[in-house]
Amino acid sequence: MLDPAQSAAQAVADYLTAAVVLAPPLDVRRGWNEANREYDLSGGPVATVTATGTPQANYRTPYTYETAPIGGLFSWVVADLEIFLQLDLWCPHRHTRDVVSELVEQKLSNDIPYRAGLYLTHADYHGSAITVWHDRGHTIDGDPLVPSVDEWRATWLLRVHSAKIVQAATPQQLNWELRRMSGAVLLETHPIDP
Repeated sequence: MLDPAQSAAQAVADYLTAAVVLAPPLDVRRGWNEANREYDLSGGPVATVTATGTPQANYRTPYTYETAPIGGLFSWVVADLEIFLQLDLWCPHRHTRDVVSELVEQKLSNDIPYRAGLYLTHADYHGSAITVWHDRGHTIDGDPLVPSVDEWRATWLLRVHSAKIVQAATPQQLNWELRRMSGAVLLETHPIDP
């Protein structure tokens, strides 16, 4: 998977699966159920991580962070990305939602006391680092229909910072890839120092 938004969603889902320890375990999924399908909460709470909107790219002077090409290609960082994710927690009871949402909230910072936020790695997007923040805590579902369907929900809006990476063998090939992608970013071509 070479989509940075989907890869970031998967990294958050994988992290929460391991970090939030419950019995029965928290079932963390990427994406929502199909429309009008309720979650089966008989096995315990379910969390979903969904990429929302289009990632925002801030293009920069490209650089490669590798000292030698892998498979003949260098990985070039061409932009800083801001990706938006939505994390939803679905529980069968209000009390369960309140307890589990507090556990999730605590796990959304994995480097305390040094800094807030999550510091993870894309498993399937060039192994690059990502940083995840949630700005405003979480919201609790106050819909009066919630008790009738037995789905109590908490939601977090997450901002992810990542790099946009393009693979190319030479600066000339990178120029071609960037022109193809956006038509706006060009590089001066210089030989690569070994």
